[in-house]
Amino acid sequence: MDLLEVLTNSLRSRLIGNHLHQSFRGKQFICLGDSSGTHASASYRTYSFLAFDLDQHSWWLNFQRQFRETSSAGRRRISFKSLNDKRRTRAMPAFLRHANQIEGVLLIVAVAKDINTIFEVGDSETEKADKARLGIWKPGVHEHLIRVLTFSALLISMTAVTFQNLLWIFDQDEIASNDDQLVKLTELFGNVYSNLQGPFLGHIRIGTTKSDNGTLELEDLAAIPDLAAGAVCESLSKRYSDLKRPAKGLIHPMPFHLSYKSKYLLQWMSDDRAPLRKVVLLINWSSDKKSKYVTTIKFDKINPPLA
Repeated sequence: MDLLEVLTNSLRSRLIGNHLHQSFRGKQFICLGDSSGTHASASYRTYSFLAFDLDQHSWWLNFQRQFRETSSAGRRRISFKSLNDKRRTRAMPAFLRHANQIEGVLLIVAVAKDINTIFEVGDSETEKADKARLGIWKPGVHEHLIRVLTFSALLISMTAVTFQNLLWIFDQDEIASNDDQLVKLTELFGNVYSNLQGPFLGHIRIGTTKSDNGTLELEDLAAIPDLAAGAVCESLSKRYSDLKRPAKGLIHPMPFHLSYKSKYLLQWMSDDRAPLRKVVLLINWSSDKKSKYVTTIKFDKINPPLA
């Protein structure tokens, strides 16, 4: 069983009974993503994606407008890095409380930093063509791009329904810094998604948060996976070393020296009764470093949080 199959089974097992397939569905599906872990102190790279029916959440857009008009955050961008700002911090309880009411899935995939490649490129004509399309990106971005496409496509294949139109937004310019890259990115996503045999989608639009219309609507939605990616990255990096790798079936407290913002966000992520389903998957080396494994991490709502 290859790593993608294991990852697929792990995600599917966490989405059993997924309420997205049990209610009336909209026509516009959105997936927003972000990543964390490029700094030297991080032991893991985290990829975070939020997926839900956009046209079923008009209430969120109403809240977002009111939030920007009345909260202490003002026009300040919300992100994990910026939460040292007191005005943004005071705005977080209302923001996260409403984020929890989104009927969707928040997926975070953490990858050990010493894993250089997750998905090997095969020799089929399609895979060779996809590899050739990567030439317009710098070589150092290739693995990151493949992970972003694969993780997001996997989530969408399990949460979208047939004929929905997809709006795919990622908060990094390095993978979509110009029109040519956006065109190639759309082609690559279509190929990756088709290989996963998900439901047939309608129109697919791909962009970054630079597509925001000035209201910060996209920025604020993208802040949700950004906050989750940052908190999970910090908690795993400070908890695990080469001698303390996550083991199946173990329950342990998060480190006490976590930043306040990470402790707060992990408490928010531990709420498993909210409409927003949160799934954290970890990809790491086996103890002999000969193979990779996938495990699920669940945070329990205790202070400090348990994992």
